[in-house]
Amino acid sequence: MTAVLLLVLVVQAAAPASVPDVEAGVSQHLRTAFESIGRTAPRIDPALSAAARALASDALGSTGPAAASAEPERVTDAMSRAGAWDAQPKVWIIRAAPLEEGLLAFRRRTDLGVDAASHAGLGVVGDADHGVIVVVLSDRKAELRPFPRKLKIPGLHELCGELWPPLGKPEVFVTLPTGRVEKEAHVRSSTSGFCAEIGFPTPGRYAVEVLGTGPAGPEVAALFSVEVGDLPAGVSPSATAPPGAASRASLPEPATLAEARAVLLSRINALRHDNGAPPLSPDGRLDEVAQAYADRMALGHFFAHVAPEGDSLSERLRAVGYAFRANGENLGRAGTGPLAAHASVEESPGHRRNLLLPVFSRLGVGIAVETSGGRRETLVVEVLAAPDEHSGDPVGDTYRRLAEQRSALGLPNLVRSPQLEALAAEQARIALDAEDPRTERLLAPERLHARVSETLRGVESTSADLFVAEDLSQLPKTRGVADGRKNLVGVGAVPAGQGPGGAETYWVVVIYADRP
Repeated sequence: MTAVLLLVLVVQAAAPASVPDVEAGVSQHLRTAFESIGRTAPRIDPALSAAARALASDALGSTGPAAASAEPERVTDAMSRAGAWDAQPKVWIIRAAPLEEGLLAFRRRTDLGVDAASHAGLGVVGDADHGVIVVVLSDRKAELRPFPRKLKIPGLHELCGELWPPLGKPEVFVTLPTGRVEKEAHVRSSTSGFCAEIGFPTPGRYAVEVLGTGPAGPEVAALFSVEVGDLPAGVSPSATAPPGAASRASLPEPATLAEARAVLLSRINALRHDNGAPPLSPDGRLDEVAQAYADRMALGHFFAHVAPEGDSLSERLRAVGYAFRANGENLGRAGTGPLAAHASVEESPGHRRNLLLPVFSRLGVGIAVETSGGRRETLVVEVLAAPDEHSGDPVGDTYRRLAEQRSALGLPNLVRSPQLEALAAEQARIALDAEDPRTERLLAPERLHARVSETLRGVESTSADLFVAEDLSQLPKTRGVADGRKNLVGVGAVPAGQGPGGAETYWVVVIYADRP
């Protein structure tokens, strides 16, 4: 009896590990890895586990490298179909034969508990002879109510959720199937959460993103895709991604910093061209700012728009004497290289919107490799700017600013009217002489329309705005510039002497008119 028992024990010890055995071993090691360094182990999440199994199946059936299954587009598709929304999760993929070797390789990893993670997903597919292990870790930033990821027909749907502290000020961005990005203007916030009504007007793939702002600046709190309409048989969701999203697959990762900067500039300009935005020019000074920040994040093991010391991009630009009218910053990271890191930027509607803003004309790129617990990640910093090339022509600066704002709104440019310009200059002088923009003689709607009609026949409506400012290239957006019915404009600017900062202050009146 003893011999038989011993024989049975030997047979069991020699038996190959099954899929459930390996999955249990992965779960146990994950918990141990976090708790051994004093972190709370992440909670196993059904949606993340479903996404992990989908990625594992993809890797098992692929003849390419396993890491290809962790590309941003594939991860977002898998997460979305599973009902998850976690942005930029960390993904480990291990392909092994026999499967038990994958478990041993997973146990040898030392980078599992390096970053905090609140939720995890586990997926093991295959058999004892050959299989794939996938682990997805996420430090969740928000909780969303169930939202459809597949819509049969276009329509409106309400997205509701709650940002987790310290994030607040929710914003919602959507990438349309055309590649254009829209910011949802009506996000209703309360102490219990937020809601936004999102339109899906045409068939195709949409990317939906929720941004929140905290001490480290803006962060992506949720990201998922929505498929509208039926895809042709055999077509994957990523095939309906915005234009240019699939072209990266044919490009190898750049081997040098100079090559990476050239490749990313080319890719960004191709994206801007597809969406009607002017190309960006490389800027060596912005390269230096971006590179210094990429190195700083890699050495300090952080990833945020606001550094732990509290400085933002605007402060970093001012510190090196870079004058700007507008600036923006994109941060990306990936385990395979800068091109993959940039792909995560394009996948994010908010970051993609930065890439497409017509106001930007210059680009700087910084790239660094962060090593933590044996895991290597490439960090990419993209700094976009509109340099302050103040011309000394306040009227010209104002017209250029208005043109930028109309372009950003997708509206046709306003036509400069000498008649409106003369009247605007007169009105600006009246306001300055009265030292009160609220004077009753200024911009009364009925009087303004009557005066405009005296010199411009056929005008149907008019409106006007007044500013007192030093930098007229950064005038705020107004109702007039956003009115698509208006097609004529006149600007009048009167110098008012030195402002508190030492720069010339101007009183400016902008008059808009609508003439068929």
